[in-house]
Amino acid sequence: MQLDAQWRKKRQRPDGYGGWVANFTVPHRMWLSSNYTDSDLKARANGQRRSDTWGRGDAFGQRVRTANDLKRLACEQWDRQRQWWTVKDPYIILAGIGYPPAVAEADPDNCAESVNAIMDAGLRMKAWRGIDANHCRAVAFFRLPTRARAGTHDVALYTLPVPPGFQIAETVADSAIAAWGRHKAAGLR
Repeated sequence: MQLDAQWRKKRQRPDGYGGWVANFTVPHRMWLSSNYTDSDLKARANGQRRSDTWGRGDAFGQRVRTANDLKRLACEQWDRQRQWWTVKDPYIILAGIGYPPAVAEADPDNCAESVNAIMDAGLRMKAWRGIDANHCRAVAFFRLPTRARAGTHDVALYTLPVPPGFQIAETVADSAIAAWGRHKAAGLR
């Protein structure tokens, strides 16, 4: 069942049940990806694209330093967006990732470390009461249709309150079935 259909079944809907979005811009030197080793992160912190020692694992501790830098930046960006927050549990997060113009193909889920650092900062700034499974029922990643500026990545966190008992697998399956039905009805193959 689609999320809006689940909410329509409820007699009382909480304020802000439509959700909210918080937007972030992350400079190249702070971007965390499962594709980067600590050596790559150290090279990026020094203005290089990739380490000459790619894959060696030198510069241990750089990942933690980069994550902490990103959390500080994210706290500043969270603070500028404070007026949009409405804390409702439970919820899901759709994490949209905008890539710089030079990136043709991307795997948005590879940036889970960056999104997690931004979510940790949001928790510190009280955007949510918690980001564990009792509060956040799912995080899904997708590529934003717009491009980030060169040297940056954009992150849009769509926070959508969900009804108690919400199951993301059921919702996605029902949504896909409905979309295929509309597709067939339009005579598309």
